[in-house]
Amino acid sequence: MDTIRYAHDTAGYFYHPIDEAVTDTAASYIKKFAPDLTWVYLEYTDEMGHRHGNSKIFDDAVIMMDKQIQRIWEAIQYRERNFNEDWVIYITTDHGRGE
Repeated sequence: MDTIRYAHDTAGYFYHPIDEAVTDTAASYIKKFAPDLTWVYLEYTDEMGHRHGNSKIFDDAVIMMDKQIQRIWEAIQYRERNFNEDWVIYITTDHGRGE
């Protein structure tokens, strides 16, 4: 709902910088506080899938999300290496993809 920091556009591209901020916050929080449970919702990929279906725009969104998840995964690996913790990450979607 923040239209000041994330100027909304009709194409939905504003979701990506929001997802970037969510990713950075989640990775930082995991690294520092090691919550027992957390979840992260990245909306950009979902939005691009709805708007563009199976397309280059959607494929690019998946690649962007993969890089975001990698940053979260690196925070988890940091916890495992430095604090001898055992972590699990689950990645799921509310949609399938036929291709």
